[in-house]
Amino acid sequence: MKNCQSRLKKADFDNIFKNGKGRAGNFIFLKYRKNNLNLFRVGFVVGIKISKKANIRNRIKRRLKDIVRKILADTVPKFDIIIVAKPKIIDKKYKEIKDELKFLFEESKILNEKDILKVNSVI
Repeated sequence: MKNCQSRLKKADFDNIFKNGKGRAGNFIFLKYRKNNLNLFRVGFVVGIKISKKANIRNRIKRRLKDIVRKILADTVPKFDIIIVAKPKIIDKKYKEIKDELKFLFEESKILNEKDILKVNSVI
C-alpha cells in the first residue's frame, strides 16, 4: 500500500463516494468501485466524531490497514475501496474488526470464493 499508484487521491474519493456501491456493517461502512488497474487501492476515513484525540484515530487506522493488508495479501481484487469507521469501532477488539471487514468483503464480492478459502486458512 506504500506505492504511490496504490494511493487514492481526492478525485478518486469523490468518484467512489458518488458512483460506488456501499455496504454497511455494525461499526464499519465500506464503499467500493471496480477499477481498470491491476491492483487494489484502499482509503481510510476515521473522522473526528470517533474521537477528538488523534492518537486514538491513528490507532484505529493502523488496525484497519493491518487487517486489510492481511486479508488482501495474496489476492489482487481490481477495486478501489474506502473504509469508513463508525463511532462504535472505538470499543471493538482487533478480532471483531477483522471479522466485520472479512464479512463486508465477502458480501460485496470483493473476495471470490477461492480468495475466501485462502483468507480463512491464513487468518
